[in-house]
Amino acid sequence: MEDLKNQIINKAGFLLYTDYWNKYFSKMTGEQVKEAFNIIFHFNTTFEVLKTNDLAVEMVIATIIDNIKRDASKRAKQSIASAENGKLGGRPKKKKKPNPIPENPKETQLVLKETKPKSKLFIKPTIDEIKNYCLERKNNVNAESFSNYYEARGWKLKGIQMKDWKACVRTWEQNNNNFTNNNFKKPVGMPQPQYDDPDYYKNDGGWND
Repeated sequence: MEDLKNQIINKAGFLLYTDYWNKYFSKMTGEQVKEAFNIIFHFNTTFEVLKTNDLAVEMVIATIIDNIKRDASKRAKQSIASAENGKLGGRPKKKKKPNPIPENPKETQLVLKETKPKSKLFIKPTIDEIKNYCLERKNNVNAESFSNYYEARGWKLKGIQMKDWKACVRTWEQNNNNFTNNNFKKPVGMPQPQYDDPDYYKNDGGWND
């Protein structure tokens, strides 16, 4: 009872259930309502119920004070529960559902990175590698011209980093075949100045490296 008294006295106010209380106050006179509130305020600060000679006021006050005690009792229970949870480290935590993704952000990033396909790093070939590949394909591509041409361009095709230099060799090879077969259209992607030099054309439309 002492705890209940402290809950009521130490509380700066009380809940006013207007829809519930109005059904009583609407049937009372102004003086009766005034007396009822005076008794309620006194009880909320002292835990004492003033006596009244008005039976209607007494009945209404009894109901309202019961509501105030009920609310105070709820607050007391909540306060005790909060104190107990504080001793145990706070409110009991909800069980987490198993998560297939690692909780560590770094581990998550690592998993996502591993799933991405790795792009192959381009390594520019040596002249010997170009020569050997040209010999393997038995073409007339000049390895040094090929290397110098793309070296001057940073081994890029239209500003994009080259991915397969062997494919470029095959393109030069195809352009060479087209040119030697009396197709006088300048090969695409080959050193342009060479084809603008009149001394470059010999042997019935062929060309020399």
